[in-house]
Amino acid sequence: LSAKKGLKEEAALLDSFLYSTATAQLREMASLSAASSPAARRCYEVLACDAYEDMARRLSAAFPDRFTYHHSKCIDLLPILRAICQFFLVPHSRVICAGVSPGATFPDGSDNIELGGYSPVNQLRGKHVLFLAAFSDNSTTLSQFYALIVLLESFIESLTVVLPFYPTGTMERVVKEGQIATASTLARIFNTLPSCGKPTCLLIYDIHTLQNRFYLMGNCLPQLETTVPLLKTAMANGSAEPVDMVAFPDDGAAKRFKALFQGFETVANKYYQAMPARSASYSR
Repeated sequence: LSAKKGLKEEAALLDSFLYSTATAQLREMASLSAASSPAARRCYEVLACDAYEDMARRLSAAFPDRFTYHHSKCIDLLPILRAICQFFLVPHSRVICAGVSPGATFPDGSDNIELGGYSPVNQLRGKHVLFLAAFSDNSTTLSQFYALIVLLESFIESLTVVLPFYPTGTMERVVKEGQIATASTLARIFNTLPSCGKPTCLLIYDIHTLQNRFYLMGNCLPQLETTVPLLKTAMANGSAEPVDMVAFPDDGAAKRFKALFQGFETVANKYYQAMPARSASYSR
């Protein structure tokens, strides 16, 4: 969301924080003894959406014995589009602004995707696959579901989808008829994904409400994680003055996360509730 608004610095901080979270957890897993369960030492074939391609490369570089990254690409249609635009004397920027992203779609706007790990042979067959997802808007969300369906139909052993931010989590209920609880409808799309023999694991960080987990069932089950322990470490070590109070934007946020901040004084901002609901969710 920050990247869409042009706040690249905030997007970079979020990416760095998520990466540090993943690496911290993986280093803890890597320190397990040889007698640990096979699942703890599991190796993954990694694919990623464009937003997390750099994170996937860093993950593979940091733990090459456990993560193998496969780059996915699209057929580059940009030179063709420019030639067409030049022929008809139309600035190619107008075509790009109309929704044709470079190398990602056909001229009519439909996706043109080629997943990594399939050439010269299917290298994902019988392997555990990790997919780094980012549902930043509806078009990229649909494109990634295309990829997930193909992966699940490629005879893989298991699929883990890392979706750090569940975008529709704040719309988990309605207050009048005709409204759509998109948290439920997005979960239903996950539930209808093909089965590779076991449920797809959907890993989410700090979901808006814990009740969202009950929308996911059948072929897709959630694994809820939190970055609060890392936040508490940063609060203890990253400031010259100790932090002794945590302020929540509203009562809902306080009910959701207050239990994770034992030992800190907490307060909920009553005045913040007067702001538009979506703005409050983004700031949270």
